[in-house]
Amino acid sequence: MNTHEILKTSLSLLIPNTLYDSRTLYERYYQDIISEVNYFKTISRLIEFNFLKIFSKGVSYLPKVGKNGMIPLSPLAIKSLVISSNEYGCEIGEALYHQLKLTHQKPKTYRYYTSNLTEHKKTYGIATFHRLEVHFDGLTTLHIQFMDVLCNYDKIIHINKDQFLTIAQSFCTQFNQDIFLLLHKLIEYQKKDIAFLSQVLDYFGVEHKLSTLLSNRFLYKIPLS
Repeated sequence: MNTHEILKTSLSLLIPNTLYDSRTLYERYYQDIISEVNYFKTISRLIEFNFLKIFSKGVSYLPKVGKNGMIPLSPLAIKSLVISSNEYGCEIGEALYHQLKLTHQKPKTYRYYTSNLTEHKKTYGIATFHRLEVHFDGLTTLHIQFMDVLCNYDKIIHINKDQFLTIAQSFCTQFNQDIFLLLHKLIEYQKKDIAFLSQVLDYFGVEHKLSTLLSNRFLYKIPLS
């Protein structure tokens, strides 16, 4: 069996519809048995003959075939390429609003914050990843996602306001000003969004010192005011 056949047989054991970085695979499994040039030539041929499918530059996958042909990649498969577990990132944007039942509008795009990027932003198909250098524990993720909802409240299609109040009340029981200030330092929330958060906290009787970030001479436009 030549190296081409060995490589093809080995790649056939990949989990179907799971994204793999070709260079990572080479460095982890194949650099001792095939030269880099021949490895990438073989990968190109396998893509050409549809044994592998290309997703983006340097990223490919073994297609999963069902009764009606190839099964499309799931958003979860795309997410797992960058975010292998919740400690490395979280959803924001349309997918989050649908997940929280704030809207019935199904997501057309997927956005994430993650600490697993070297660049500021990277896009894979319908998924965009934004770098955020934090540890994504449960409480930090809660603050990131709630603030994303507040920042985009007016953009959420047919938002369920009762559901929003339920989510807001739950968030307020766990609000941590130190975590918020850390995120504000990194993300730089607009003052109108900080004012919105302040109003929510006031409504549910949570003490805070967000007024130090706001001007009492300015009337902020708040969605629920």
